[in-house]
Amino acid sequence: MTLSNSSANINLETLRHFGVNYLFHMTSIDNLENIMAHGLYSHNLSRQQQLLKCDISNQDVNQRRAGIYDPHYNHSLHDYVPFFINPRNAMLYALRAMQCNLAILAVSIKALESRSFLFTDGNAANYATSMYNNLAHLSDLNWNAIRAKYWNDYHDGRRIVNAEFLIPEKVDVKHIAGVILYHSTVENRVKSVLHVPESVSLKTYPQYFF
Repeated sequence: MTLSNSSANINLETLRHFGVNYLFHMTSIDNLENIMAHGLYSHNLSRQQQLLKCDISNQDVNQRRAGIYDPHYNHSLHDYVPFFINPRNAMLYALRAMQCNLAILAVSIKALESRSFLFTDGNAANYATSMYNNLAHLSDLNWNAIRAKYWNDYHDGRRIVNAEFLIPEKVDVKHIAGVILYHSTVENRVKSVLHVPESVSLKTYPQYFF
């Protein structure tokens, strides 16, 4: 997929101005081996190359995402690698019973440099959500709701707190800055079976979870 847009050459300070220093991708710890070896792939590519061992997504939502095409390039949401702005969001809350099997990947915003991407003002699978390809629209996002610890305090907060960045096809391992886990026992278990590049920090931060 070749995209070209006004976001292709970005000023990272624009993102930092809104407090965006990392993007966050949620996955099963069972997928970490392939991710560390190959990088993060879009849903479609990971399926094609048989890199997805465990799919944690809601299957009804997943089917809906497959049929949603972005208004800028007319690609399915499954052609993009999805990232959250706030990792402690409604999707994670829905998966709280399996937090010990989840990993939150912190990806540097440098992954956005010299390429095109999209971002949204809420869950991309929700038809009320708008998608943008120009960082000038960052000011259109409801940052208080996106950053909220309790999104139910905001109108439409459940949708908004799941605001996303969407990067086409693949994100290289070099952009993965850290792997965030729920409990130290999970960290020890992952370290015992997984080779993690020195550039990737593997840490337990329960405050990221519920």
